[in-house]
Amino acid sequence: MLRYSNFLAIAWSCAASLYLLLVPAYSTLGATVQASEQDVVSSADHVAGTATLLQVNGLQVLFILAVPVVVAFIPLLVPQGVKRSAAAVAGILVGLFSVLGAMSIGLLYMPAAMALLFGALFPQGRGARADV
Repeated sequence: MLRYSNFLAIAWSCAASLYLLLVPAYSTLGATVQASEQDVVSSADHVAGTATLLQVNGLQVLFILAVPVVVAFIPLLVPQGVKRSAAAVAGILVGLFSVLGAMSIGLLYMPAAMALLFGALFPQGRGARADV
């Protein structure tokens, strides 16, 4: 169960980061009004647009979005004896990232944190024998 939950957390983190990079997160609306001498509007142009996180914030957003992905990979890179502890620490770190960024992008990473914590709490799965 630990292995599957780790892969789920990685997949979710990658999907959330790609979503935030590719889908427009900002929208703009503007208007240009031209008035004549009698204060009568002669013409008005409305301008609307959208932009992604990358377009608005630049390349530094790549490092921010990579944090939960890299942290979710940690349990797969450690030795077998500490995978459960590493998954718990990774789940706490991704959860902290999620809470700190809750007003903007953080909540998209909460399922990854829950998957890591679930895998750390229930490493064998339901009904599996611990000695196998």
